Amino acid sequence: MHLTTGQYVAWLVGFTLECMVCGLAVRRKLQRDFPVFTTYAFVVLARSILIFGLYRTIGYTSKTALYSYWLTQALELFLRAAAIGELAWVVSRPYPGFRKVLKWVLPGIALALLVRAAFATVPHARLWPGYLIFEREMEFTAAVVLCVLLGLSRRYDVEVQARVRYLAAGLLFYSFFQVANNAFSQSPYQSGFRLWAVLRTSSFDFAALIWVIGLARTQQIPPRTTPPEDVERQRRVMTEGSEAMNKIMERLRRFRR
Repeated sequence: MHLTTGQYVAWLVGFTLECMVCGLAVRRKLQRDFPVFTTYAFVVLARSILIFGLYRTIGYTSKTALYSYWLTQALELFLRAAAIGELAWVVSRPYPGFRKVLKWVLPGIALALLVRAAFATVPHARLWPGYLIFEREMEFTAAVVLCVLLGLSRRYDVEVQARVRYLAAGLLFYSFFQVANNAFSQSPYQSGFRLWAVLRTSSFDFAALIWVIGLARTQQIPPRTTPPEDVERQRRVMTEGSEAMNKIMERLRRFRR
């Protein structure tokens, strides 16, 4: 079975947004601050071209298209997880104390949720629903980690740049939508693929739109002009210590005279 006119239009809209994300990423030099997310954006674009070509030539019900779809989907999941880790690093980089908190909290939560995903997927490993359950659990893990990252940033009054907020918002929206879509999608592969594929495409289109708006509105993250609070405190202590040593040396000079 081949694509319908509506699916052609949906792919064209998504492809245009993906091109805009990649173009803005290059123009804003996003690769300097977010090389992993930039790689993810270009992989999504390349995958869109590949899958569309397979669906158009051999149809989306063929085994080649099916395996290609899920193998490239796994690559996207890995890069999206790495991009979330990159966001956590960028947010916590100026704050050593906050970075220590994230170092223990985020991996612990992710590990617990991945173990949960394994237990949920193993009973259906050889069946089609197993793929959906695995993806749902992975997207749920990504959404929870992002929520915890943003929540802890707010709790500890950590400054989150506007660009980071837009990137996180797009990733969070897509993950939440995929969790809901995979949870409520009960149609068999042969009969429910069209609607399911359109919904998946539309959800990523909204995420790409968020990234386009964010990249269009924000510039490259400027270098930090004021040091973090703990570094500033150390500098103040060193300055006070230097002044005290200077006073002692001055008194010693007077005593020798």
